[in-house]
Amino acid sequence: MTTYRKSIDPLVAAMTQKLLDKEDEKTNWKYSSIADLLSLMDGEVHELRMAFDVCNPEQVMAEAVDVANFAMMVFDNASDIVTKIKGDKDGDS
Repeated sequence: MTTYRKSIDPLVAAMTQKLLDKEDEKTNWKYSSIADLLSLMDGEVHELRMAFDVCNPEQVMAEAVDVANFAMMVFDNASDIVTKIKGDKDGDS
């Protein structure tokens, strides 16, 4: 296993668990704009910085998971837009 996989796998597991724990609250990102998701992510980045500032490594990890989940949501919604654009272009041929 490569070094980055040893870092990514636990993060993905934590991200997945957080989404499962908050399923009712966090499953509607498909209906959120990327701008709204980025605004929410800014709040999570702020919480991450606060956890770092008070030297709380467990809270840093928890907040990093939140930031990563919002980044995933942004990526997912942007991917949908790219797929739609490419599909629209393919339909124009």
